[in-house]
Amino acid sequence: MKGKSKRLWLDSAVEYVRKEGAATGEMMLANVVNHLGLPYKEAPTTNRLAMWLRGDKRFEVVGYHTVNNWKVSLWGVAGE
Repeated sequence: MKGKSKRLWLDSAVEYVRKEGAATGEMMLANVVNHLGLPYKEAPTTNRLAMWLRGDKRFEVVGYHTVNNWKVSLWGVAGE
């Protein structure tokens, strides 16, 4: 997934995090939807999503959550 599809998905993820609060990558993958309320056909994998979120300056790690002895990042919008 490149270019416009990536940007659209990340823009929707920003809106989701602003609306719902801090979220893990898995929560974003499950709940980020397009303007029709449908999941995107081209959603990133969990590893690709982590790279995208780290590279996008709109997101920042706001905390950590433990799931089955794994430390999972909670992502929020920078400056909020």
